[in-house]
Amino acid sequence: MKYIIKVGGSLYYRPELKRVLAHAAGLMKAPHSAVIVPGGGPFADQVRRAQQRWPIADGTAHDMALLAMRQYGLMLAALSDLPAAEQVQMGVAGEDGEAAVALTGLPAAERARDMPAAKQVQNIPAGGCGIWLPSEDTAVWLPQNRPAPAFDWRLTSDSIAACLADRLGADWLVLIKPVPVAKVDAFSDLVDERFCELAAAGNLRVASVSVPEWLDLLYITDVEGKIVTYQSNTTACNTQI
Repeated sequence: MKYIIKVGGSLYYRPELKRVLAHAAGLMKAPHSAVIVPGGGPFADQVRRAQQRWPIADGTAHDMALLAMRQYGLMLAALSDLPAAEQVQMGVAGEDGEAAVALTGLPAAERARDMPAAKQVQNIPAGGCGIWLPSEDTAVWLPQNRPAPAFDWRLTSDSIAACLADRLGADWLVLIKPVPVAKVDAFSDLVDERFCELAAAGNLRVASVSVPEWLDLLYITDVEGKIVTYQSNTTACNTQI
């Protein structure tokens, strides 16, 4: 199974951050594989402060925030020793055990045209976990054959993770948040404004997991449309759009 795991930028301030990353890697056993999408963290907060101080257009601020996600992704890679790249391939175990899907979601000819050949392609085999680094080419991750949304603060790293999961046909999009869903009035309070719309359009299965819930998982799998933990045999993540 293919998982997109969004590590929220607010986890930057949590002492468990390194454990969260190590646990993501440890949970991935063949045939599962995962790609971690970084949030923006304090790097995106600095972009917000810059836009408050100076007349920066929303589109420019969006591009700056993508670089903030990249900075956070590089930091996560340094903390975890997980491979990180702009272009990643996810291994999907099949009968031959060799099948893989390009994370760009683009035909090879388009990848060759849009992505400089010098950029490294990192292979994430079945049982592996890697970190995706956003770049100026991130627009190609938007859902195919759909109008491009406005690039402003209504569409942030949560929505980008949803777009990526849609393009890849991921089995699950897991959002790791500081607090459980039960602690907020509505799930929409945990995500950006465009997330629910994009996740619904992609018919994504979405699980929102707090840090303690995530660290409590002993094994990640799919049982009757839910992710369960084998430690307590109870549903650990049950938010689905």
